[in-house]
Amino acid sequence: MRPSPSNGPVFMDILLKSFIKKGDLKKETIIWIAEQLKEVFGLEKIYLVQGHNNGDFLTSFDELSDTALLEAIDSKEIAICDEDRQLFDCTIQTNDSLSSITSIHNQLTLSLNEKLITDLAFKERFVLFSEVAAKKMQPDFCFICDIKYADYKYGINMAGLANGLRDIYWVNIFGPPFVRLIGEEKLLNVSSAKIVEKLGDTLIMLVLDGPDENIAQQEKLKTEIGEQYFLRCQGNSIGKVSAGGLFSLINHLRKLGRQNQKVELAETLPTFYND
Repeated sequence: MRPSPSNGPVFMDILLKSFIKKGDLKKETIIWIAEQLKEVFGLEKIYLVQGHNNGDFLTSFDELSDTALLEAIDSKEIAICDEDRQLFDCTIQTNDSLSSITSIHNQLTLSLNEKLITDLAFKERFVLFSEVAAKKMQPDFCFICDIKYADYKYGINMAGLANGLRDIYWVNIFGPPFVRLIGEEKLLNVSSAKIVEKLGDTLIMLVLDGPDENIAQQEKLKTEIGEQYFLRCQGNSIGKVSAGGLFSLINHLRKLGRQNQKVELAETLPTFYND
């Protein structure tokens, strides 16, 4: 066990979020995720973040006891990172830990330093990780985006998917409920995605040109899929988050909270998820 770096984690720009069916976290699943992260980032060790009264401590998974791992699982929120907290942060939250919001999903959130994405080999490895993880965990929906361009007027961290999809992103993986709802043939035959791939029997992945903003491509793909599956926002619109790091994002979210917006639910999702 070692103290967490005093300078803390860097602000991560690239975000992967996976909405997984509600259920108990299994020790084997956490160990599998840790091993996959070690491989994708090319690290010898990765660490579990453990909170203590005098700050966070990091314990290598190689040195982690079963008791400590089970205690972390019982806490309903598990944090995994690299040694210096400069490459990535991964958080796995159960439905029970999301007490301030209503959710029907557990969530896996992986944020990483955007400098890594400039390496083509890493970029391909990271997208492959999203495919492998999706096949393993069978999410209802999973996406990867650059949060500088994320559409926060729909709330990227709003819980669950019961009110509709938030947006189209760089990488979009549609799980079984959405493949059934939207239609496998429609998803496999869109023309505006750079990559269209069926992952196993139940998942479909649509990839755009890259993590940078491409509104025209996003809107075209959203139209092809069907705008009735997405949330719509009425009233004052903040628009996209501009580049500038953590402080511009915080200011953006503060302004968002002061807006008198009405978010209109998707036409089909509420009934669909209540079935």
